Amino acid sequence: MLDKPILIEVAQFKDTRGTVIEFLRQRNFTEVTGLEFKQINITLGEKHAIRGIHYSPTTANLVKAIYCIKGAILDVAINLDRSSPDYGSKFIFQLSAKDNSVLVIPNGYGHAFQTLDDENIVVYAMTQAFGDYPDLALNPLDKSLNLPWATPTICSERDLNAPSFSQLNEVPGTNF
Repeated sequence: MLDKPILIEVAQFKDTRGTVIEFLRQRNFTEVTGLEFKQINITLGEKHAIRGIHYSPTTANLVKAIYCIKGAILDVAINLDRSSPDYGSKFIFQLSAKDNSVLVIPNGYGHAFQTLDDENIVVYAMTQAFGDYPDLALNPLDKSLNLPWATPTICSERDLNAPSFSQLNEVPGTNF
């Protein structure tokens, strides 16, 4: 089972017509995670928009695979599994349409990304359908996390009003 975020190189097939990118092959993903996808989303984002930090209890078995189709993103994963020796550790990746990699975020991690270009398209697959698990949030601008967001930032009211990392123990439903 996956215990930290990883980059998986995806296959590209080029010919005179252009390129086909094999974003995800279920068999390969299942070999890495032991899970199958239930939902795939596409986001279109303005420059410097932040989505997250979103997470769910480890009982949700929520794994995400992220791929940047257009533009570039700064992607952040934070280990929120209190039973892990790496609790609180952060992983930061930059993905772009020029990359040939899918970022896989394991269960028990908070996840956020910020769009870096004027036009950005990100596709992400999830092992649970939205609404089938508790969808919780941490404030992405929490100064204690010291995340390298580009400014000015665009965030949802929900994310801005979410608890800080230090308040995580006080949030109902987060006893991993």
